[in-house]
Parts: sequence; structure tokens; C-alpha cells
Amino acid sequence: MKAQYTWTLLVTLALSGEAAAQQHNSLPIGQTWNYELFGGWNPNVYGPSSLTVVADTIISGITAQKLEMTFNGPHPPSVYFAYTTANEVYAWYPFSQGFGKIYDFSLQSGDTLALSAYKKYRIDSSGVTTAFGPALRFQHISFYGQGWTNGPYLVLEGAGMVGRPGFQPEKTCAFFFLQNSFCGSPVDGVDHFFKCFTSPNWQLDPYGNCLTADSAPAAPPFTLTPNPCFQTCRITNAVTPFETVAVFDLAGRLLKSYRLDYPASGFAFSVIDLPAGMVFIRLDQGSFRPLLIRQP
Repeated sequence: MKAQYTWTLLVTLALSGEAAAQQHNSLPIGQTWNYELFGGWNPNVYGPSSLTVVADTIISGITAQKLEMTFNGPHPPSVYFAYTTANEVYAWYPFSQGFGKIYDFSLQSGDTLALSAYKKYRIDSSGVTTAFGPALRFQHISFYGQGWTNGPYLVLEGAGMVGRPGFQPEKTCAFFFLQNSFCGSPVDGVDHFFKCFTSPNWQLDPYGNCLTADSAPAAPPFTLTPNPCFQTCRITNAVTPFETVAVFDLAGRLLKSYRLDYPASGFAFSVIDLPAGMVFIRLDQGSFRPLLIRQP
């Protein structure tokens, strides 16, 4: 079903695509995606799972990276291979014994990318965002089913598809390797729910309660309620008392800010003057938390 919320995108091209690609569009060893798996015929793999870049290798004369997917319980890891160029990401297709393109950051709104004869997606919008720290190219994509009705999914340079932060927090199927079945529980497959991403250069924890393969959910730095927010949003349960509150759009631009008279662990502010869509809240110089604003 198409999301009922409108995600307002205000994009600032802070860096050129070439500069951003040189810094971020790679697969460094140690880079990790964390997921939660559910569904399918084998409940023993339900729970936390991680995908990690473990080594460099050469396949068919191409320098690539080896990735391993570990599961909950005593199961051998699944192995994947991929490599990147300035704009593109290629994954190894075992059945055809060759690499196929799964991401292309040179594509613009309206362009499509075929992953197979039966699976393709469309670019709904694209740009550069600094909302997650470094300047990263992003795309919003929709997969073709009976029309382009199941987006938008967020794709970030370096991290790939990371779900729909702000639309369906946490319980949205998303997996780095788009060519694979990542939302297959209706046909005895496994649903992959994206949790967080860590690389040597930056981290992404859009839901603030990331599950890793060997730990319990981490306590979020603060809580935003209600979320989605209509009129007044409340910050509660801040782990560290704060003195400033800043609201940023997806492109990292400051929309509004507050300075408190004294350190506090809670604060309420109005969003009626902000456009509908996703924004990010930051306390002092800490981490960002997503907030979805919905207007009548």
C-alpha cells in the first residue's frame, strides 16, 4: 500500500556527486549492516542478523569485496560479493555467474534500473543530504509491482537501501542486496528489517534502538512523542540534560532552534509552522533522531 504521508524533500547539493562518491561509495572492510529477520520456514534464524564486509577478493578478474551474513543461532554465514565504481554498485549473481548492477547514483528522477527480468525499480527523487553527518547522495525508489505503488524506500550512498525512516519505522523490509528476496515471508521466505549501519566514516541508526547480533536494543538518547507529530512534539527521557534543540530537514538545513535557560531532560515545541515530511531533531551536539510531521 502506498504510504499516506508526503515526504517533503528540500535538497541542497552540498558536494558534487564525484566528490561524494570518492569518499563514501565504497565497501570498506568492517562495514556492517544490522537487520532483524522474521518469517519463512526456519524460525531458528529469526532475530538479529548482521551483514559485514570481511575481505577483499578477485572474481572473474574483478577486484571485489566479500560480505558475510550471520544469523541468530548455529548457522553458517551466507556469502555475498560486490564491488563499487564512482557511481555504481555491482553484486555477484550466483546463477548467472556474473556481476549485475544493483545501484546507480547517476540515475535521475524517472529513470529505472532492472535487477532481473522480473524485478526493477524506479528513481522517484535524488539529491545530496547532510542529515546523517557526511554529505551523501540519496535516492528514493519504488519497486514495480502492479504500478509503482510500494515506495518510497530510502537509498543512501555507501549503505544502500535502508527502509522508510519516518514512514514505517523499523518494520519495513529492506536489504542491501536488492536482487535477492528480502521480503519473502508470504511465500515462505524471510523478511529483512533494517536496523542500523556502521562504517569507518559514519553511522546510521534512524530508529534509535538498534539491535546488533550480540546485544540487546540500545537505549535511545531521547524520546520523541508523538511520532508522527501533528501540533506539539515532546522531548522526554533525555539520557543527558541538554540546553539546545535544533530541527533540520533531510538536506541538513536548520529549520528552527531553541536555547533553554538551564539544562533539562525534557522540552515541548510546536511543529505547526513546519512543512509535512521528515525532519531530524538534535540536542546540543548529539545524535539525530527522525521525526515525521503530518499536517491536516
